[in-house]
Amino acid sequence: MGIEANRRYYEKMRLDPEYRKRRAEHSRQSRLRHLEEAKKRELAYGAKRRLDPAYVERERQRGRDRAAAHPEENKARLRDSLYGKGAHDYFKETIVEQNNKCAVCGEVLDMSYNTHLDHDHATGQWRSVLCGGCNAGLGNFRENPDYLLRAIAYLSKWKASPCTQ
Repeated sequence: MGIEANRRYYEKMRLDPEYRKRRAEHSRQSRLRHLEEAKKRELAYGAKRRLDPAYVERERQRGRDRAAAHPEENKARLRDSLYGKGAHDYFKETIVEQNNKCAVCGEVLDMSYNTHLDHDHATGQWRSVLCGGCNAGLGNFRENPDYLLRAIAYLSKWKASPCTQ
């Protein structure tokens, strides 16, 4: 577009509201058309890559390598995503307060993924750090103290009168 044509275009845009409206609509339709085409191309490309077994395996391996290279960061990210922001810091502080021992059984914690930040499922409130066995036990008793008391009574009964086989 030459200088004179450019001047005429801007003059027409300034003076003719109907022309402005038509140009604006044309521009909007053009943007939408190109955006839809771009989205289709992107989706087709992404689907093609996700269906490629070599690509999928490369991405999985990349994730495993990243996790292995930064295990502490990975655990922190996992705890924060499961229990909320700041959970990993609370976990570390609680471990120190508990002298690296499970709050229920008192066994030394191995600090693997089998060490859990116990929390109230109803409120999300963090409690203490437990070993995997104690965490599963509380979960199996549905965190209900009545069930736990009945289990204690049951075990005490059988401990007091051993079974004869």
